[in-house]
Amino acid sequence: MRKKTSIITFIFGIIFACLSFCNISICLAKQLPSAFDPTRHLPLSKVKPGMKGYGLSIFKGTKIEKFDVTVLDVIHNFNPKLDVILVELSGHRLKETGVIAGMSGSPVYFKDPDDGKFKLAGAVAYGWALSRPGFATGGVQPIEQMLQVATNKPKQSATSSPTDRNLFCKTLAALTNDSNLKEFDRFILTQAIKTDNTDNTNADNTYENSNNEHPILPEGLRPLSTPICASGLSLKTLKQLQPIFNQENLSLVLSGSAGAGDIRQDNSNTQQGNMQQNNNTQQDDTTQNDIVPAGVLAVPLLIGDLNLAGIGTVTERIGNRFWGFGHPMFAEGPSELPMGAGRIHSIIATLVNSFKLGSAYKPIGTLYHDQATAVAGKIGIVPKMAPITINVNFAGQKISYHYQLAMHKKLSPILLMICANESILARKDLPELNTVKYSGELKFEEFDPINLNNVISNVSIKPLLADIAEPVFIMLNNDFKTIKLESVKLNVDVKPISKYAEILQAALDKNSYKPGEQANIILRLMRIKKPDYMTKISFTIPEDLPDGKYPLSISGMNEMLLTDRMANPYIYKPQNIKEMYQMIKHITKFRADRFYITIRTRHIGLGAHGCAMPDLPISKLEQLAKAEPAITTKISKYKIIEIPTQHIIYGSFKLRLNISRTQ
Repeated sequence: MRKKTSIITFIFGIIFACLSFCNISICLAKQLPSAFDPTRHLPLSKVKPGMKGYGLSIFKGTKIEKFDVTVLDVIHNFNPKLDVILVELSGHRLKETGVIAGMSGSPVYFKDPDDGKFKLAGAVAYGWALSRPGFATGGVQPIEQMLQVATNKPKQSATSSPTDRNLFCKTLAALTNDSNLKEFDRFILTQAIKTDNTDNTNADNTYENSNNEHPILPEGLRPLSTPICASGLSLKTLKQLQPIFNQENLSLVLSGSAGAGDIRQDNSNTQQGNMQQNNNTQQDDTTQNDIVPAGVLAVPLLIGDLNLAGIGTVTERIGNRFWGFGHPMFAEGPSELPMGAGRIHSIIATLVNSFKLGSAYKPIGTLYHDQATAVAGKIGIVPKMAPITINVNFAGQKISYHYQLAMHKKLSPILLMICANESILARKDLPELNTVKYSGELKFEEFDPINLNNVISNVSIKPLLADIAEPVFIMLNNDFKTIKLESVKLNVDVKPISKYAEILQAALDKNSYKPGEQANIILRLMRIKKPDYMTKISFTIPEDLPDGKYPLSISGMNEMLLTDRMANPYIYKPQNIKEMYQMIKHITKFRADRFYITIRTRHIGLGAHGCAMPDLPISKLEQLAKAEPAITTKISKYKIIEIPTQHIIYGSFKLRLNISRTQ
């Protein structure tokens, strides 16, 4: 009997142990992501201080090499609900360089105490700025936190998440040495877009600090900066943009091309297995263009006569899915950027921030997510890049430039400005006296092209940069829908003459006019390095103006835009993406080589949804305005007369027009 009882007790004990094990497994499964594989991944719970392991990364070419890693401690809640493994790295001159920007994502392996096998524990992701030689202390992002980042293409919602224009405004100010954007950016001038804290820009004193090679960096463990390696970028532009990119935790550096490998198809059969299963370092293979753990993870942002690519490291690959970096690149969340492999030219050691100098191979997949703990995506489909063609005639010297632009809500408008700036000014600055004529088109998905046609004189190329990049920013970042850019065509003609003319004085040739009569305005214009110029323009008095006195203004394009904002406020309050697109087309139709005569009439109308009802009876106007106050706007009717001229007109002058049929 006693023996039978013992057997029953033993059986229940086994059942209880199994149930307990199942409960523990279920709890663990709930905590770990579905991609986590205990046969190849080491959970953070098993990582202890004093553990010794190794990491893999590329320090030269495409050869994957080992470095030593020692666990100092595990820091819990380092970021909200996220942990980090504090480590010391050694080997490959790491004691001299410190943790290297571009090592982000380098996989780290420790031995599992349960089975004695080396398993992937995470990725090098953090370091200290200004760390002194002798210590290469950094942080490892646990693999279980990285694998939580999805690799699938994100679902596109109809509503986008608008991006802060701060970086855009800083870049425009830096490229043109001028932080006053209102005077030249027609979209800011008319308040067609939200300026938030970028009014008058000041670019957060970006330009005041532009001579500093590096900004003051925060103390403490921080995500490693991402090298943005550039080939074909002028040193002048590099210096202008470096402080801005540094503030975004990006290191803009001049690099070279990887040679034929950066654009050719991959013809090699590269290893796709688990790198942790092979303790031997991989031999240098310059034909490799594949995504493998510890290999280069390159994100080409711009391809062509100018190349820009973010450089990091692949942490893990499972099938056609990959994870890398161990920290965000741009922290934009859902993304759709091209990605591929690459090669490392050298390690550049500096006291502030050592980094990998590298370049990208041809894109072979898509980076779909840019999250706090990793970037992730899939190999296979490559997102479409927008072709850019810029034809420049610089004082008779003709050159064509070609680029492919990746679509990114924050960076695409900035990179487009950089393309235009480099195409026009990379070889030489504008002449002291200059006139720049530009034309072309911006083609967006779902819409007809937006035509550009304008001319500027002696005011830098800031209006040109704003005209081509601002519509792209608005279409990518608005309250309605993200619309991608399909292509850009731009023709630029630079001549060493000045056509700048500012209105100093204006006068009508008569005190009173009849409707239908020709009126003349005598103008005195100030020119650059030339005497003031007297000229006359003529226009016909509108037939339908009643007798009386009317405010009249003669101006250039900028002042006309302000008047248009008052005359057609409903246009600048779009209610959907179609109205947003029509607003852009409306704003870009104004030209600088025009005199604009505006006569404010006594008519009051109503505007709504991009349409005007200028001649409503007062009773009907009040009735409609009260019925739909959120979408209707009262408008003052203007007579607008446009007169072409050979000058580029700035300034304005106000007059009073007297209409009398009985004079």
